[in-house]
Amino acid sequence: AARRLEAAEAFGTIGPLDFSKGDCVFVTGLDPAAGGVALNGLLGAVVAWDEEMEGYEVFLESGQSMVFGPGYLKRLSDKARLQACQARLLEAADKPEPRKRIQRLRSLSASPEAFSKLLPRHLWRPFLDPALRPLGVDREWYAEAAAAAIASGEASQGFEEEQVRLEELLSFGRSALAQQLQQRPPCGAFA
Repeated sequence: AARRLEAAEAFGTIGPLDFSKGDCVFVTGLDPAAGGVALNGLLGAVVAWDEEMEGYEVFLESGQSMVFGPGYLKRLSDKARLQACQARLLEAADKPEPRKRIQRLRSLSASPEAFSKLLPRHLWRPFLDPALRPLGVDREWYAEAAAAAIASGEASQGFEEEQVRLEELLSFGRSALAQQLQQRPPCGAFA
């Protein structure tokens, strides 16, 4: 599945909606009587345009690929995608198995640097990367987009608070973002 998603990130637009491969979409408008209610609202990444079926192949958050007609897909904005990524990462990191693994990695690490070196193999690959895959992004995209939204002031207070929670779940100690936000003057205060 990972190779198919990588292949989907090639250049160019496809199909009548001019989606790009890898665009994050959500399914909408399917008939509940035909079983569509279970698919409505699911997120996924555009993989290809299927000429024969006249629809977009989408890698869904459920882990399966399906083809949908253009009228049943809506593109997510980058802001909505960023928020969806954050929610999925928090959900994935806050489960018992990843939490146990994080605690174990902390106990095995002598420093924040040593802890950080263990995260990709022992936490990101098995638990967190799969949470991002259906949104058509990777951890680097998420880290850069979240940092940019916070630095520019575009992120809501709720987003910032959830980002602190995520970073503290995934850090050796207190997150740098938590310290940075604590030192920032409150809105409306003169510096």
